Amino acid sequence: MKTCTICKQEKPLSEFNKHRNGLQSLCKECNKQRSREYYALNKAKQIQQILAAKNKRIKKNQALLREVL
Repeated sequence: MKTCTICKQEKPLSEFNKHRNGLQSLCKECNKQRSREYYALNKAKQIQQILAAKNKRIKKNQALLREVL
């Protein structure tokens, strides 16, 4: 049994995700809720990052085409 640092409930170890040094301190449900909140708050930032990566690939492909032609 392990206690979640967010909800303070004692839960079985199967309710915690693995981490490189053992188990995470948040239970799966609290971790899921935290991820949803973060995504909702940072949705615009994430979309900008996706578009920037896409534009970078497009520019790289255009540069490669110019070299070949």
